[in-house]
Amino acid sequence: MKTETEEFKSLNTFLLKMTESSKKDYNLLEELSENTSHELQTPLASIKGKIELLMDSELSENQLITLSSMNDELDRLSSINQSLILLAKLEHFEKNDSQLINFSDLLQERLYYFEDIFEIQNLTVTKDIHEDVYLNFDKNLATIVVNNLINNSKRHNIENGKISVLLTEKYFQISNTGNPPTIPTAELFKRFKRGNPNQNSIGIGLALVKKILEIYDAEIFYQFENDLHTIRINFIK
Repeated sequence: MKTETEEFKSLNTFLLKMTESSKKDYNLLEELSENTSHELQTPLASIKGKIELLMDSELSENQLITLSSMNDELDRLSSINQSLILLAKLEHFEKNDSQLINFSDLLQERLYYFEDIFEIQNLTVTKDIHEDVYLNFDKNLATIVVNNLINNSKRHNIENGKISVLLTEKYFQISNTGNPPTIPTAELFKRFKRGNPNQNSIGIGLALVKKILEIYDAEIFYQFENDLHTIRINFIK
């Protein structure tokens, strides 16, 4: 507010300058992060292509194993990079761009996509999906949320395990059998945190899901009880 006190005027001017400087520094850092991530994709793709060409050559078994391991690590690095690009973009995402989507149909579609994988892992899936649950959500972001949570439920499962999916107008819940988490459950939604360090996971999936849900003022909860991992999303706080 306006004041005639010279000390307050000087302090206000100083604070405004510091604020503007902080904004500029933040924007520059964000732009640098996005540009770096994008630039990394090209050499990663190039290296991966050359490794795949080498794997088609006449090589010894040990050489093929080494190249295969390098290829897997490149996939992991590329996945981390793409997730970080998406996280950076979400900082500026406007939910005004969203549309009313049939979340029930989307969930059924994604579960159908994973059916063969569930069968290979001998996982039993039970579903209770209410029809025509509509949400004001960007469809691509909703797909990322569902894919990450389904992937999570199969990756952290056990042999002959179970997955349970429940969708109502108010919430979405997915549970799976599995071993207890090795880190505090409150940390599972942080970047690069993995419930089981032995799993082939980049540790960004749940952080990405939480960031997307924050845009839509939805809440996500996790609990482990009776050998069941349960993640629940409340659509309205």
